[in-house]
Amino acid sequence: MSNVETLINYAELAELEGNESASERSREVARLLRSACDDWPVFNLEEPFDLLNELHKEVVGALTFENLRDYDDRLHLSSNAWKKEALFSLLEIFRVSTSCDSLQNVPLEIVLKEL
Repeated sequence: MSNVETLINYAELAELEGNESASERSREVARLLRSACDDWPVFNLEEPFDLLNELHKEVVGALTFENLRDYDDRLHLSSNAWKKEALFSLLEIFRVSTSCDSLQNVPLEIVLKEL
């Protein structure tokens, strides 16, 4: 894990999401990350840092687009709907950040540091 402690916190995400002077991309990434945090089915998950820690417990390897997509593909919708919803939001972060091909092997922590 690469310094996820320095990531934006939940309150800052809410502020960024409502900041009209921020770029549309930044506001969308903030909305998607908040959505992923809200959807992940763990009690008391309060910060993006906590979400990334939970993901590291379940995803094999770095939190790259490919690894998150592979993990999502292995989950069954009937028993993991909330995780799949959160993963959809996280995968969308890669898609809106830039071309997906250039970010497929970049860890999510690096993508989020742009916020």
